[in-house]
Amino acid sequence: MSYPSLDYEKVLSYRSMVDSVPKGYQKRNYYNILSRLETYLGNYKTGIDLYDIGNLEPNEMVHFDSLGNISKKELIYPKKAFKTYPSSLLKKNHIQLDFDNFIKNIDNEVKVIAFNELHHINIFRSTLYSILPTLKEKGFNYLVLESFHYNLQEEIEKNSYPKESHGYYNGETVLGDVIRNAISHDFKLISYDYQNPKTRGSLKEREKKSFQFLLNRTFKQDSNAKIILLAGGGHISEANGRFPSLGNHFNSIGINPTTIDQKSYYDRNVPKTILKRTLFKHKNPKKTSYDYMLINPKTNMSFNRPNWLWKMDRKPVLLEKKKIQHCKLPIMVEAILKSEGKDAVPLDRIDIKSLKDNAYLALRKGIFTIRITNKYNKVEEFELIVN
Repeated sequence: MSYPSLDYEKVLSYRSMVDSVPKGYQKRNYYNILSRLETYLGNYKTGIDLYDIGNLEPNEMVHFDSLGNISKKELIYPKKAFKTYPSSLLKKNHIQLDFDNFIKNIDNEVKVIAFNELHHINIFRSTLYSILPTLKEKGFNYLVLESFHYNLQEEIEKNSYPKESHGYYNGETVLGDVIRNAISHDFKLISYDYQNPKTRGSLKEREKKSFQFLLNRTFKQDSNAKIILLAGGGHISEANGRFPSLGNHFNSIGINPTTIDQKSYYDRNVPKTILKRTLFKHKNPKKTSYDYMLINPKTNMSFNRPNWLWKMDRKPVLLEKKKIQHCKLPIMVEAILKSEGKDAVPLDRIDIKSLKDNAYLALRKGIFTIRITNKYNKVEEFELIVN
């Protein structure tokens, strides 16, 4: 099943396919893709719900031989959905740390701080946005993103603003703003994620060659490099698996990365006692694949948007109904900074299905082109100044 670009007409068509997709791993893949698209459209909680529904569907497990070639495929049926870790065990098995203080006081000897994410949950990216200035002051000078296309490094280095064409997930507005913030703080942007279309299923090859690209573009060129890495799933794991992950590869050359797992907890299973971003360090390091686990507080909606958006140097800007009441719904509304090119990732994007409730954009001071796209991809624009 192919991944549609953010062509609004195609996205709406994809959304309507739900009843026609066969059950099994095809349905699971459908929900996973749709969850990312909903996140692209600013539908944060819908994206999470769809991903969790997808976890009720069987997945296709691919097995590899010793050379990294696919040996067989089988369907794996989940025994449990919505797996959680009891909050009582968190306190029993972990040391609890304040995340912001940890970042402010991170050891000067740390050369790599690595975060994982689930690609459809952008609260993880908002965390990265907020800590970039502090880590810059601590000497970190490279931002390494799985999202970037590995073969566009020269073009990415010339970035003066985030472009969707530079990566797999760059079109998502929170990640776009992470890139924008990194550029403003003079981080060097690094691509590394190797994708070979001929052997796409070989994770062993992907991890090995990705690490070589990462190494060649950072530490081999700059002995003083200090990098921030954001990668999906288990790529940063330091556990011994069927083949070395990025985390293992760092250790193999004498660099001990500080690895932070974000994916174990998000809005569906956050303990009520978590009121601010909190780190947990397992008392027995042998029982975990990461140095730390980060838990964000449960998301609340404010102005019909996730409340953590307002911690990203933004404020709610009401979209006047007179500007959109003539439009045939649904519509996609995007806010593009006029100081950036037309191919820039919007600062914000929302999906409006009804005029019953007020619609708010999450913006900051600047001059914006507001682009409205209807279900037939007909576009109209107007200028908006935010003071």
